[in-house]
Amino acid sequence: MRADPENATLEQDIIDRPDDRRAWVTYAERLQSQGDPRGELGLIQLALEENEDAALREKEQALLAAHAVELSGAFPSRGDAEPAASCEVIYRGGFFHTLCFAGPPEVLRQVLAHPSARLLVSLSVQYMEDDREDFAPLVEALSTEPLAALRALCIGGLPDPHGEASFALRSCGSLLPLARGCPRLERLGIRCPYFVAAFHPALRILDARMGAAPPSVQSLTRAELPRLTELHLGYETRTSRQLSDRHEEALIWDDATVNALGSASGLAVLRRLCLWPTPWKRNCRVATRLRASQLASRIDQLEACNWRDFDDCSAFPL
Repeated sequence: MRADPENATLEQDIIDRPDDRRAWVTYAERLQSQGDPRGELGLIQLALEENEDAALREKEQALLAAHAVELSGAFPSRGDAEPAASCEVIYRGGFFHTLCFAGPPEVLRQVLAHPSARLLVSLSVQYMEDDREDFAPLVEALSTEPLAALRALCIGGLPDPHGEASFALRSCGSLLPLARGCPRLERLGIRCPYFVAAFHPALRILDARMGAAPPSVQSLTRAELPRLTELHLGYETRTSRQLSDRHEEALIWDDATVNALGSASGLAVLRRLCLWPTPWKRNCRVATRLRASQLASRIDQLEACNWRDFDDCSAFPL
């Protein structure tokens, strides 16, 4: 892709308004006029959004095959049948729009440094194997290449009930790198109970429904999140005596944690707090304390959810 001031301006228009289809069309037309195959690919993909067409779909695949390194990237493998990383991509306008990545941090850096990732809007990252406990290197990798257009991010995959490592021990460390690498990030999903919340200027929704350990909740009450309006937190309602896995005790909130959350003055614009306990007890200590807290008096919705499966749950007001 040629370095061109007008190209940079058109990219900025998309970064500012990623849902503006006209901005994508204008940029694709500009690239096509410069002889860049990404421009032709972009116009084809934008046309396919309007109307599915077999001939256009075939042309799209031919372009991707003919310019594979330039448009898709060529990333390393282990030299055997097993790849070093898995990348599932949905394009828009010739660029990666949605990316699901599984692999080591060093390959993630290469993927994000590719020109096709310049306008990435949604990203999910995890390791290939589900027995890792330290996700901090993946978080740090997100700060090495600016993801100026990124609006949605999910860190970690769903826990494997048969995995060797306990989900309750997963940590992704400090979230501060996300403010540097993803300054427009609005939605963050964390499937690591241990994290350190930090300043982020644009974050509106933080979803830790799979579990948030007490230190993580404490860090949320100290973090500067000026636009956070929606917060999902998971915890255990069973006592340590009832738990079959001692590691799950890490998800039981003590009174200090509940009190800190209930009096968190830093969550100034929070309007919805949703609790994800398993199993739910309507009159459990956490619910009782939060209902009477200062935070509950300020927000519009204080809810609880029962697990059925990850995408199917019942929510009700506390």
